[in-house]
Amino acid sequence: MNVLLITILCIALYWLMIWFTTKSQENKIHALKWILQATLGTLCVLWPIILINKFWVLFVAALTLVFATYIGSQGGLFGRLSKNGIYGGVWLSIPLYVYLLPNT
Repeated sequence: MNVLLITILCIALYWLMIWFTTKSQENKIHALKWILQATLGTLCVLWPIILINKFWVLFVAALTLVFATYIGSQGGLFGRLSKNGIYGGVWLSIPLYVYLLPNT
């Protein structure tokens, strides 16, 4: 039950982050595309590692956040949107981390 509530909260906060990020953009479709591509890429990296090796999960998540910070520091529209997408992917992975805590 707690994992379900955390999942709903994470998805709601993710969509709120997308809304805040795209509301000031002129081309909302283009901005949404960059965010969702970065999120999908992050989920494709994090979820298999969570299911394969539980030892390296937090290291890869921290490394992903450092990579997002580096991309965000490059500036420009691509950097900011990709950074938010990567942060969103990590945010959407939190329910899996919470699920694994008591089950490992």
